[in-house]
Amino acid sequence: MVNNDTEPKLISLEELKSEVLVVTLGAPGSSSVSITNKFITDLRLTLAIARDLRPRGIIFTGVSESMFLVGADIDEIADISTREEALEAITFGQSTFSEIASLPFPSVCAISGPCAGGGYELALACKKRICSDSKDTKIGLPETKLGIIPGFGGCVRLAPLVGFKAALELILSGKLLRANEALKKGLVDEVVPYSRLISRAEELLLRDYKPRQISLSLLDKLATNNFLVRNFVAKKAKQRLASKFSQYPAPFKAVDVIKESLESGQTLGLKAEAQAVAELILTPESKSLVHVFRCVDYQKSIGKAVEGGDVQALVVGGGVMGRGITNAMIRNKIPVLLKEENPEVFKSAISYLRSSLEKSRMPNQEKRNIEDLIENIEKSTLPMSEVNLVIEAISEKMETKQGLFASLSEIIDPGALMASNTSSLSIDEISTALPNPQNLVGMHFFNPADKMPLLEIVRGQNSSINAVMYAVKIATMIGKIPVIAEDSPGFIVNRILAAYLSTACLLLEKGYTAAVIDKAALEFGLPMGPFRLLDEIGLDIADKVCREMIKAYGKRMEGPLYPGILAAKKSLGKKSGQGFYSYSGKPMLRTDLSSVLSLPKSQITQGTELVKDALLLSLLFEAALVYEEGIAGNPGREAAQQIDVALVSGIGFPPFRGGILYMADNMSLAELVKQADIIISGLGSKFEVPKILKNMAKNGSKFY
Repeated sequence: MVNNDTEPKLISLEELKSEVLVVTLGAPGSSSVSITNKFITDLRLTLAIARDLRPRGIIFTGVSESMFLVGADIDEIADISTREEALEAITFGQSTFSEIASLPFPSVCAISGPCAGGGYELALACKKRICSDSKDTKIGLPETKLGIIPGFGGCVRLAPLVGFKAALELILSGKLLRANEALKKGLVDEVVPYSRLISRAEELLLRDYKPRQISLSLLDKLATNNFLVRNFVAKKAKQRLASKFSQYPAPFKAVDVIKESLESGQTLGLKAEAQAVAELILTPESKSLVHVFRCVDYQKSIGKAVEGGDVQALVVGGGVMGRGITNAMIRNKIPVLLKEENPEVFKSAISYLRSSLEKSRMPNQEKRNIEDLIENIEKSTLPMSEVNLVIEAISEKMETKQGLFASLSEIIDPGALMASNTSSLSIDEISTALPNPQNLVGMHFFNPADKMPLLEIVRGQNSSINAVMYAVKIATMIGKIPVIAEDSPGFIVNRILAAYLSTACLLLEKGYTAAVIDKAALEFGLPMGPFRLLDEIGLDIADKVCREMIKAYGKRMEGPLYPGILAAKKSLGKKSGQGFYSYSGKPMLRTDLSSVLSLPKSQITQGTELVKDALLLSLLFEAALVYEEGIAGNPGREAAQQIDVALVSGIGFPPFRGGILYMADNMSLAELVKQADIIISGLGSKFEVPKILKNMAKNGSKFY
């Protein structure tokens, strides 16, 4: 270890016998290392020491196999409030990474663990990059997901390395790539076992320093080097962005900056990059995306500190939800026993698990490990006596669920966590069938269960805190975003969603066309309109849920029961080929919808702003009531955060708006309430501004 009174605290420096320096990024034992102002300061100091030592080469590496650099510190990003602050922080980082690029001796970045954003920009400043084959290694530039673009040289250095088209794809998507994918795309030069990472980096510096040349196709070469082709590729990229991400300014700016850096050179490119980030980081879209990131990150952290040994799971029910839950478990190395009475359904579930595995891009060894778990499921090799987690995903009938849990209680460890995937039944009522009701919680997965990120953990009156927190831990283990909801009809998401969908049906009854209503939702930023969403849910299921919500909450959930009318005619939505839309080819609204539903003859084909406002208010009103009633936790930041995360992750509420309650906080509630009275005056007695909103508007208070 190099001894120096001014040695940096966040970065250590070691000199090998070969006169190669190893720079370890992060304090020893750190589970997460981010780029802060202090980190950059220490890095500059480290580089000054390295220059004085005049080594044969330098290696930059992380503190462990599972940690390199996660990127810029999210709290410091959130705290930036002026353009001058932003420019100062960005140029400080840029100039430091440029120092790495201009070191008078060769450099290798040896990556293991997450290497995201500024972490990979540091790697780009090195002459070569290698990474370990660890499952934790993930590499990329995800800044556009925070409403900004790479600002420490990523927009400037990536395109010359991998080509203009590939750089656009990587930066615009914000994807993090596993080791072998990163190698294939040219982000790293080699992939080696973690045990060989430093020794191989040392070899590269001393004996094999020739950089790997990326083989670009003729079109990629032209796109990178030819002005006309580059313009064409940039134009096409923006056209694709406009169709899906028109409300996100960062991707469009990224195209311009990457293109400009290729045309104007590195110096002007870095300047353009800094100016762009300083502009974007203050936009409402970036502030909202950063807010969502921090909220999600916090929800994911809740279960990490919860104690608990190895999980052995029993999933009961091999249908769509059960097989999805099983897949989520085995993908995260959790052994599962799957129980399904119908042999054909069980066989179909096994087929689904294998098909999903074949389509995945994970390393071969990981695939083999998961295949072993699937074989164990097929052969039912996990003893029932070892099960410590039960998740039922059977039909939504109270008696059936109660009977199942009563019978399982006789053969399962009495300390096992029992969980129901119910979307509508009371956890408290189900728990009456258990001898240990404190062990029962709801674990409400969203369909498809192995892909949707949200998991509602439902706490009944009898649920113990240990059971709830263990369920949160399980959610974290399988990569889900947990939110904790009190046991009440619809929990958080389905309750708020029901109010929104009933409002859409009310607007349809008032004469607005389904096309106008769905268009309004899309313009607001939702992934699909309410009628397309109803089709995806299934109109028979939607009708059942709507009736339950009306029974529980009364007139504010009332609306024309159009899903039930269509379901009675065997039009169940996408799964039957027809619902509000026809699915014989590209989904199209049915031309006979008016006659089938007896809609008003005079239909309104314009006015998306009013429709948009009505849909938004339906979400806000019900979210405010969920907040007030403590369904998502004690009213305050905890409840607001859980509601916003639930809607962003559960129904696709546009992240660039930050969440429904965050959005309300950034509007004038007084003005919103005033406008709400005008908007709802024509929609009938169903709508009423909740008292909590009126009081907050009067008092100037906020949800957060």
